[in-house]
Amino acid sequence: MSAIDYVNTIQLTAPRVELIPSLKEAVEEAFQSRISIQRYRFGFYRVPLVTSRYEPGKYLHVWDASLYRDEFPHRHSWRMRSRVLMGSLTNTLWNLIDDPEGTHGVYRTMYLNEGRETDAEFVRGPIRPEKLSAETVPEDSLYTMDSESFHTTELHDPIVITLMEKSDIDI
Repeated sequence: MSAIDYVNTIQLTAPRVELIPSLKEAVEEAFQSRISIQRYRFGFYRVPLVTSRYEPGKYLHVWDASLYRDEFPHRHSWRMRSRVLMGSLTNTLWNLIDDPEGTHGVYRTMYLNEGRETDAEFVRGPIRPEKLSAETVPEDSLYTMDSESFHTTELHDPIVITLMEKSDIDI
């Protein structure tokens, strides 16, 4: 069994002493396989631990506070669970209200060329975001998101590392 396949069998709640060495091997395998590492506009590098970005599985995110960050709420087309392996963050949920005085629109982003290019399609607007809740997630803790929730992520450390598991993909 490959290191990437093995990592995808491990539960997110597995002890870090088991998880971290397996992640190191999977990242090395991804590098050797020339799996594309992307830098996302939300301030992180993503190492896919799957063979296609459209399949369920695990993704290692290395958040860097010095990178450009698009801080407007966004949502995913999948259910996700994420474990903070290093550092801490706040996950904030938002409601997007239709408002003629709103300053933003909602766009669907399509990632092309394995995430190296993007295209956006206008969905609705103008809108204004309304904060619903905020959860601080410390190191070695989990947080979850459904595919309908809009959220933002705020870092509390210069570098934060998370392991995200996506499922129920709706593309």
